[in-house]
Amino acid sequence: MTGSNHALTGAVIAGLVKEPAAALPLAFASHFIMDAIPHFGVSAEKKEIFVRNKDRAFRVIVGVDSVLLPVSFILVPHYLRPLVPVWLTLACMALAFLPDLFWVWRFFYERRSRLERAKSWFSRFHLWVQWKETPLGVLAEAVWFGLMIWALILIRHR
Repeated sequence: MTGSNHALTGAVIAGLVKEPAAALPLAFASHFIMDAIPHFGVSAEKKEIFVRNKDRAFRVIVGVDSVLLPVSFILVPHYLRPLVPVWLTLACMALAFLPDLFWVWRFFYERRSRLERAKSWFSRFHLWVQWKETPLGVLAEAVWFGLMIWALILIRHR
């Protein structure tokens, strides 16, 4: 899933759970649950990193997500502030997104060096969880995004 979808899900968890001892680990776990849902991806073979990184659809989705992610980190905690402490919303959003930071670092390293790094046990697990990535997964991403925005509105106005 996209980083913005992970972050919005973390915010929804913060808004629903509100107890840090439960919300924080749930936000982190949500990342892997969401990645198990078929979602956007362009490479049929997960080894085709350099092909994926040059794909136009991949670059557009990453570009849009690169705008939506920081905007959500700025706006959503303040939107939920009357109900949830800003620190808890930010922490849940960050934990829900955190595993993808490894991919961001890897993307820039491999793009700059033109070498594929060996995958750690964590990266291999993360790839295994993401069993189905497809260009049509953009529909799942869009639906999830809409559901999380709707959930945030319901949380704020209940």
